[in-house]
Amino acid sequence: MACPQKNGMLFWVEVNMNFSTLKGIKYIIVIVRNISERKLAEKALIESESYFRSLFENSTDLVRVIDSSGIIKYISPSVKQILGYEWEELAGSQNLI
Repeated sequence: MACPQKNGMLFWVEVNMNFSTLKGIKYIIVIVRNISERKLAEKALIESESYFRSLFENSTDLVRVIDSSGIIKYISPSVKQILGYEWEELAGSQNLI
């Protein structure tokens, strides 16, 4: 949710609300946290992921991503064009290519 600052500028907030009773009196407890930096980081991550996905998807080179155990997590479309493998044949397998 966006919330206005005193100067009128909007910033992102996360709001948590709980009800509580203390000594027979009912209270509403509201915590408002500024998450503007988190939103900026999320936006940068999305843009970066989009950029690198575009590079990988349009590359004429063989591109693969493997985890620390050698399991294939991603192969570029060029793998099919060059080697004839489908993603489904390699997904989750050990580093074959």
